[in-house]
Amino acid sequence: MLQAQVFLWAYILLFFPASIVAQGLGVNWGVIASHPLDPKIVVNILKDNGIKKVKLFHAEHDILTALSGTDIEVMVGIPNHSLESLSEKYSVAQAWVKANITAYMGKKGVNFKYVAVGNEPFLAAYNGTYNNLTLPAMKNILKALNEAGVGKDIKVSTPLNGDVYITPTYKPSDGIFRHDLADIMNGICEFLHKNNAAFIVNIYPFLNLYQNPGFPEPYAFFDNDDSNSMDDHAQAWVKANITAYMGKKGVNFKYVAVGNEPFLAAYNGTYNNLTLPAMKNILKALNEAGVGKDIKVSTPLNGDVYITPTYKPSDGIFRHDLADIMNGICEFLHKNDAAFIVNIYPFLNLYQNPGFPEPYAFFDNDDSNSMDDHVGWPTDGNIYATTKNAKKFYNGLLKRMATNEGTPLRPKQYPDVYMFSLLDEDLKSIDPGMFERHWGIFSFDGQPKFPMDLSGKGQNKSLVGGKNVKYMEKQWCVYNKDASNQKDLAVKVAWACNSTDCTTLVPGASCSGMGIDMNASVAFNMYYQMANQTKGACDFEGLAKIVKQDPSNGTCRFPIMIKTIQTTSNSNASAPKSSRSSTSSSSTSHSPSPSSSPFHSPLLIFQFFVAKDDTRPSRGKGKERVNDK
Repeated sequence: MLQAQVFLWAYILLFFPASIVAQGLGVNWGVIASHPLDPKIVVNILKDNGIKKVKLFHAEHDILTALSGTDIEVMVGIPNHSLESLSEKYSVAQAWVKANITAYMGKKGVNFKYVAVGNEPFLAAYNGTYNNLTLPAMKNILKALNEAGVGKDIKVSTPLNGDVYITPTYKPSDGIFRHDLADIMNGICEFLHKNNAAFIVNIYPFLNLYQNPGFPEPYAFFDNDDSNSMDDHAQAWVKANITAYMGKKGVNFKYVAVGNEPFLAAYNGTYNNLTLPAMKNILKALNEAGVGKDIKVSTPLNGDVYITPTYKPSDGIFRHDLADIMNGICEFLHKNDAAFIVNIYPFLNLYQNPGFPEPYAFFDNDDSNSMDDHVGWPTDGNIYATTKNAKKFYNGLLKRMATNEGTPLRPKQYPDVYMFSLLDEDLKSIDPGMFERHWGIFSFDGQPKFPMDLSGKGQNKSLVGGKNVKYMEKQWCVYNKDASNQKDLAVKVAWACNSTDCTTLVPGASCSGMGIDMNASVAFNMYYQMANQTKGACDFEGLAKIVKQDPSNGTCRFPIMIKTIQTTSNSNASAPKSSRSSTSSSSTSHSPSPSSSPFHSPLLIFQFFVAKDDTRPSRGKGKERVNDK
């Protein structure tokens, strides 16, 4: 990999790539849903909203057929479980390309641009399962594309998670590839560079809040950028008597640098409690002299004020012993419109770190491009997962893209950005968190969740929703307060949630805090709707009943499921007769654990149901996000 990508990756959260929306903005389209929307309707959603790039996680026939004849650029994915056969047998790669690429090409075919081989295959949670399979699989796919005569037009890459990168000294500037992946990643980067393919990385700012205790909430968004950012090797801090050198022919002072890297670990905290007070005193003196508006005050910092507890750059937080101090300094800088200053020493990467690749220390190896494959914010299932926060995040992201600034290393260059994701998926594994089914900018039925201006101009525009969506009958299943067996209610709700999607009930979610009656109604209705409103699916031994009036309340939406080919053909299917029977799912699960269920455990939902609602966030570590999505 070229050095330029290392620096771009390290700074990707601070300096997001700019892009012309029509050219650079795409979206992930997943289909792990009980009632997937008609692909033709989804394609029209893309076209109506001017989205010209889409990422598919699998080569789905109906979806590729719907995309045929459009100008939408398609990245098609290959799941991780296919990597072994693709890496071992070239004939498998040939067959895959023939069945999933060339079969859909032609004058009115699919506009393929990328094949994404695997998805985050080097996650630590996979325990190295795909480490030695990914690059060989990529090579075989490229060979097959070349053999088919389309290798120049269709690129091959693999989407990566941030944990391929570590910072052994806790300095971002010292970042290197994970030791167990160094040779593999170097090989992949060489492959990408040789074939002019993008380095793809998935970014989840929401997970910074979800997984890291004490992570400052504003840092997860793009619109809290009033403070500037500066790279500057500052000199020792300037002493008093500034005004003595000012005047018509005086010194053109712009900054007072108070201290120089005062929080270096080597200082053992000597200056920890002195720096901010000194900055405040200097600013006060400047204000009293009448020059505080023209001369700003800051302090040059070294990278070791920042740590990445999980070795993921996106999980970075201030060093624990500095968290309060750094938050105070950032507030000071923001309030006074002063720059956050950091010193960077690429030479020291070579000097201090044995094995550090020499090209990474320089800025002249920037031929390969970059791509952000997963960027988004969920809207339910957690206190931070709200439509308000999602709107805030996307507004900032799109505004940043529309500036056309590019990155410090690549000004005026526009790597592609794929929003994660297009639609909600109610069968996704919830191992990463209850929010996992709510990443869509559209709900499961193709309706927009919040206003979004894809041009990045900040206009209060609404996305165009799905048209001609066919819904089931307007009826809902709710809790029957008049039932005689009320003592069984908690058990029935827990059972229902084990067979459906109750993620809106968890603390902080859209239906939380509305009481036991509402909780039961949410669970019963979701079961009833996902069972295609089948006769007998709204009973629960008398605890449920069907109503014709929408029971939605505030943020808590009671959906009606959409009709699909499957629901039409299975409309007479019988529902479980006893709430004591078991329900399993055959939906695709992309967790490393083969036993992972896309549904909830009854005990988990029972705890949510009977406990007093608590909207405080769960700030524990949580499970690693390992979905193939």
